[in-house]
Amino acid sequence: MAGKPKLGVPWADALSSALPADICVRMSPEPESEVAQTRAGLIVLDWPMAFSLRLLRARVLALAALRHGDVPILLCIADPSVRDKVNAQRLGIAEVCDRREPSRVLAKRCVTVWQDAVDRRLGTMVDRTGGMMAATMRTVRAGGFPDMMAMKTVAEQIAGTVADEGLSQWIDRVRPIGDQTCRHCFLIGGVTAFFLQRLGVRAPDVVQMTEAVLFHDIGKALVPLALLDKPGPLTARETEIMRLHPALGHDLLVRQGGHNAMTLSVTRHHHEHLDGAGYPDRLSGREVSDAVRVATICDIFAALIEPRLYKAALTPAEAIATMKEMKGAIDMDILTAFEGVMMPVLSTMPAMEHAGRDAVLSEGPLV
Repeated sequence: MAGKPKLGVPWADALSSALPADICVRMSPEPESEVAQTRAGLIVLDWPMAFSLRLLRARVLALAALRHGDVPILLCIADPSVRDKVNAQRLGIAEVCDRREPSRVLAKRCVTVWQDAVDRRLGTMVDRTGGMMAATMRTVRAGGFPDMMAMKTVAEQIAGTVADEGLSQWIDRVRPIGDQTCRHCFLIGGVTAFFLQRLGVRAPDVVQMTEAVLFHDIGKALVPLALLDKPGPLTARETEIMRLHPALGHDLLVRQGGHNAMTLSVTRHHHEHLDGAGYPDRLSGREVSDAVRVATICDIFAALIEPRLYKAALTPAEAIATMKEMKGAIDMDILTAFEGVMMPVLSTMPAMEHAGRDAVLSEGPLV
């Protein structure tokens, strides 16, 4: 999605530069405007004529048929009266602004309306899907199998959310999650979905790969909690146990049945390196599938930008720089494409801070 308004109203440039690069805004002076061609994060109804409740109602109804979900409409008119504002808000318009205000003021109002709507949507979505993820991990710890339908739903929700809201908003929303495994799965899911979407991968394939990476650490539910929660470095024996999680997760999914080959491969091989130094099967070169190569890069990136008790989080730019030093271990061609997708939207994102005591792994960022 391009973050540039389609029409040249006087303050459009200020609004465009105030929003993240992966957010689309539609300026719509007419109901016939093709606001549905791209899923907009905000619709601005720029109204240069005298206020007319009848015309405004007709335009809002036309826009309602084109809007995607809970996307707010902001109305800009000249010298709005209290009655104008009341009538407009009764029609579902989120905010009424005076179009004669300075550009920076109008842009700030738009950003506030947009951010409030994003927070509501993401809050609801993360609460719902986070509960599904937590329930799945509890079920596996208790000796059961993961809920495949729930995980598919989570994958669909994450893919749709990063497409609609942008990756930067998704990362901001999941960063306060206290459970490290859940947060990491949400991060890698969002990063993977966004990367593939920007490469033009078909939507069903994006969901399938997102689902695969959500399963990638399911084996950690079979690792003793004492290791998952250990705040300090692991011993050599503890590291051996922790490194069983890809095989444990793979074996669990095989026993359950019904999982596709890509999910099984990503779950078992996401810690393999192209130089044969990974685990559990010490694959090398072309033995490592393209899906695993993508999953590994997304996994490492997500781990590097997360704070853990044994390390501070890196910024996205620092994470990419660190990964460039892994020549021979990961696919550099995919990393180049990954950098080209991520840096335009995440280059200014600060490093995450600790949100409290997390359940962490102490094996380093690649585990």
